[in-house]
Amino acid sequence: MFTIPNFLTLLRFIMVPAFLILFFSDVTPLHLLATGIFVLAAITDWLDGFLARWLQQESQFGEFADPLADKLLSVSLSIALLMRGDLGQLVPLAVPCILVMALSELGILSLSVVSLYRGVDLHLVALGKLKTAVQFITILLALLRLNVMEVEKLSPDWLGNIMGRDGMLPLVAAGFLASAGLTLSTFLFYLSRYPRHREALRKARREARQRARLRRELRRALREPEGEDAADEGGEKAGVAPPTEGRNP
Repeated sequence: MFTIPNFLTLLRFIMVPAFLILFFSDVTPLHLLATGIFVLAAITDWLDGFLARWLQQESQFGEFADPLADKLLSVSLSIALLMRGDLGQLVPLAVPCILVMALSELGILSLSVVSLYRGVDLHLVALGKLKTAVQFITILLALLRLNVMEVEKLSPDWLGNIMGRDGMLPLVAAGFLASAGLTLSTFLFYLSRYPRHREALRKARREARQRARLRRELRRALREPEGEDAADEGGEKAGVAPPTEGRNP
């Protein structure tokens, strides 16, 4: 079903290749445009969830596609930053962090698909939102660092000094470390919750089957006397007396 939240989610999928095309362009102003597209994608990530709750348009498609779009956006943009070779001194740190992020996100996605198929509910609202927020902030800082000349032209001297290439290195490094740690923690949390939720789901299904069986037996027990009474009444109408114990032939 077409809804505004689902449209924003699909739009975020389209923004990923648009960002990559502009980001790998040789035209410097297009790099700023790519940063703007990323900011817009991050806003739609918050907006689609807000609208889905406000308009009561939450759907199973949105529950699956929204985090999938976030994972695609964060992992692909992190790899793009690494491929551009502009991380400089951060490369030895960024490579293992991005690898941990990518593998953990793949594990989370796999568990989400299996959980959706089996009907297991694995909502991780707080930890999942924190993970995504830290990932997006880290990518934004790295993008601003790459476009530092444009940022310095629009900012006062004190802000330009803080956001210079050397000044932002610790922030970007801390962001990569936090993103990797939170993504791995989220995956491990999913992994630890899945068996308990699956067992709880099995128990609920067993109880539901037992209740359904009891209802069927109760309905059958209530119908059987009614059937015998109807047979007796039919025999009386036909002039056939019901059998009596001890009656002589």
